[in-house]
Amino acid sequence: MVLAAIPAEGLPVKIALESRQDGGETARSVLDGRLYAKAGALYLRYAEEDGRIRSTLRWDGRTLRLVRTGDVESAQTFEPGVETGGYYRTPLVRFDLRTRTRRLRVEADGRSFPMVWSWAYRLEAGGADAGEFVINLTIREADES
Repeated sequence: MVLAAIPAEGLPVKIALESRQDGGETARSVLDGRLYAKAGALYLRYAEEDGRIRSTLRWDGRTLRLVRTGDVESAQTFEPGVETGGYYRTPLVRFDLRTRTRRLRVEADGRSFPMVWSWAYRLEAGGADAGEFVINLTIREADES
């Protein structure tokens, strides 16, 4: 991890997010975010759904944790070969989540950008199989022009 190059106030980044469920069509979006380094971990913060959902990813070199707040409240932990618990809540529903991560990789190129964070997992929501998911994030330093 290249933590020294990230200022305390964080670094503005552009995030290309790709998500695919059960081998179906890939959903793509581009998001503005901020990358932070704190206590030996990287934190990536960004907003989804026109700012109604705020997401934070924490990478500590072994596990990735996703926490969402706003219209959706959720938490998931991704650790290869380990089944982890989590939750998903909206004003209308609440599900307990079980996540079985089969792949988790964080790659940096050159001085640290672009960074690629990718993971694949099987999700169980409320006791029912919700499918296999593949997520790829490409993180680039934002152009501050």
